[in-house]
Amino acid sequence: MRGCLMAEWMDQLSSQIQDPLRRRLLKSLQERMTEWVASGDPRFTLRPLPGLDWLCPFCSAHVKTPHWDGRDQTLFGDNDVLLHLDACPAIKVGFKQPQMLPWNQLVNVLINIRLRHWPNYQVGNIEGHWICPYCIGDTGIIRYHWDGSDANLDWFIPEALKHLEHCTEFKTNPMFARTESELLAQHEPYALRKNLRERVEREEIFQVFDDTGSWIDPFTMQPAAHINQFQTPWGEGLQELIVEHLISPGCSGRQSKWRTDVTVAELQRVAGKQSITRLLNRSFQGGEAPKDGAAIDLDALGLRAAPAAQAPPRAAARAAARPAQAVQAAPAHEQVFTDVGGPPAEHAALPDALHSEMVAARELQIQLLPSQPPQVPGYEVSAFYDACEMLAGDLFQFTTPLPGYTGFFIADVAGHGLDAALMMAMTLKTFSMHARGRASPAEVLSLVCHELTNDLPKGKFITALYAILHEETGEIRFARAGHNPAFLAEPARGKVTPMREGGLALGVGSPQLFTSRLKEGRAQMTPGAAILFYTDGLVEAHSPDGTPFGEGRLCATFMQRSPQRSRLIIEGIVDELRQHVASDQNQDDLTLIVLKRH
Repeated sequence: MRGCLMAEWMDQLSSQIQDPLRRRLLKSLQERMTEWVASGDPRFTLRPLPGLDWLCPFCSAHVKTPHWDGRDQTLFGDNDVLLHLDACPAIKVGFKQPQMLPWNQLVNVLINIRLRHWPNYQVGNIEGHWICPYCIGDTGIIRYHWDGSDANLDWFIPEALKHLEHCTEFKTNPMFARTESELLAQHEPYALRKNLRERVEREEIFQVFDDTGSWIDPFTMQPAAHINQFQTPWGEGLQELIVEHLISPGCSGRQSKWRTDVTVAELQRVAGKQSITRLLNRSFQGGEAPKDGAAIDLDALGLRAAPAAQAPPRAAARAAARPAQAVQAAPAHEQVFTDVGGPPAEHAALPDALHSEMVAARELQIQLLPSQPPQVPGYEVSAFYDACEMLAGDLFQFTTPLPGYTGFFIADVAGHGLDAALMMAMTLKTFSMHARGRASPAEVLSLVCHELTNDLPKGKFITALYAILHEETGEIRFARAGHNPAFLAEPARGKVTPMREGGLALGVGSPQLFTSRLKEGRAQMTPGAAILFYTDGLVEAHSPDGTPFGEGRLCATFMQRSPQRSRLIIEGIVDELRQHVASDQNQDDLTLIVLKRH
């Protein structure tokens, strides 16, 4: 039957050819294809996605064949197959006999297709690592980022193929892959990790810390000293530590599938007891201090632990970005993390009423910061924000001025305290109003200047930088109003370039003078490039001997970290800063934003 179908097709094709030589070659091709099909050569019936397609053994084209049943006897009766063979460049009648491609080459094409489209070739475990559908092993190859977005396929597929080159089960039978359910039976699915991460980001029971920064485990009601918000900025890094703790075999939350009836208030009381216990251990009066490890019964002493001061809700405090997606797109989106510490220690001594008002003002200020990450395909964004006082003068915002564009705004109000906080709120509102629908950063900053100048107190000014990314091309347009220059790092070239085009700060001189001095610059983000935006609290921070952190040290650290994901770049810079100043306390408000292109 299969020979007859192919002969009919060949006869129809031959009748359209007038040249005798070409007709003889076609006759020879018919004889060879009859032999090939009759021999049962498996190359004729390769289907990358069973039930959907066929892989041409001559040119390796991926042909959609939804009606073919997969049998070699009916292959040449399928219209989609015959239409392709009519046009196939490898078997068009000419002066050379067509040859089928080698088996290994066809298998390589087939596996490429499956890695992109077949579910059991895309299974990731709880760590986000790819599970080989042949040996069912954890390959260690990243298939999914922390936010659930896919790894870059142009990177992932070559890494997966390298694994398969050494996979014994694959080499034994590359056509036999385990089912998705078989793979998941051996490995906890990545969806579990993603679910826990979303809960850590969203639920306040996972966001309680004591006064030393230690995280309170909601299942054991005990502090986990290795998870500390003073050592790791709140955001992806700290959240990842919490998730790692939750999925570890020793976590008691596993027994209840991470369900608990504990309340935030109960966790805060535990944190408060921990704080008072440490205080009493340090200043025990009227006898010998308790020995290390000895517990103090607070209730027996007649002390009821007050709830620990908790940082503002993390969901409201997080700034946005994307994975990168960033950040690891994102996926092709990636991700912003923001650290917003609790009120500085020196404000604890304020009168209760004033302290409460200051805390409320801080809450409102934090709510002005971005609460949702921008979805930027092909990029990832991370941010770090930490105030040196209860009320800060640093601010940042992400915008979508036009479809296909993402804006990055960062500014620093001169001074600290209530005046700076009010100016911050006024600046953000004015900027947000003028940024919509405008693709020119210089135009937006000029409009902001014209509106704010008359309202700024005498002697006060604001530095600002606004950059707009064209997502498709990677072009950045930026304008700098007296602000620290951003830096563009290109790891492939080993180069960091300052983005210095700028002008006067907002509030310095008349609006007309501001506009005339403001210059708009352009930069190009190639794949792998990263841009760092920051406030002067970074470069002006000084060591105990008075040496400033400086642009030189910043550029060196940024260049060294630039091949990494955006969050790791920020963590590296913050770590370097902490080491330089020999303290975890900021000398000034501190804001960093990193935009990374995949």
